[in-house]
Amino acid sequence: MTDDELWQQFQDNYGNEYKPGDLHVWAFEVRDGLYIDGDHPDNIAKFANHSCDENCEAIMDEDRIWISAKCDIANGEELTFDYRFPLKDFLYHPCHCGTPDCCGFIVAKEERTKLKKILRKQAPRRLSKKTAK
Repeated sequence: MTDDELWQQFQDNYGNEYKPGDLHVWAFEVRDGLYIDGDHPDNIAKFANHSCDENCEAIMDEDRIWISAKCDIANGEELTFDYRFPLKDFLYHPCHCGTPDCCGFIVAKEERTKLKKILRKQAPRRLSKKTAK
């Protein structure tokens, strides 16, 4: 998909009637302006979810993406990887993975320390010590 196709799909699904947390994105950017549609019926990647403590990683190979296990995964265990959403969009993507290290939003692992600083600054009384690690 191109940027225009992705935006059209977004508009078809949400129009202007969305709120932070309502968005569901199944597109993976393989390079600037080019995306793989994870919601295509033949694409089973839509069944791999985000987690702040992922058991898989996404590996780029030209215009293909491979989901590779980082550890042994038990039969029936959920496949998870870091969706790596940008920090600037964190409000649109709350995280409910439930892991002990969950920062509350789906952002790239290397951005989570910055996010925790932002959250501490904006709501220091509501942020628990566990979340503010």
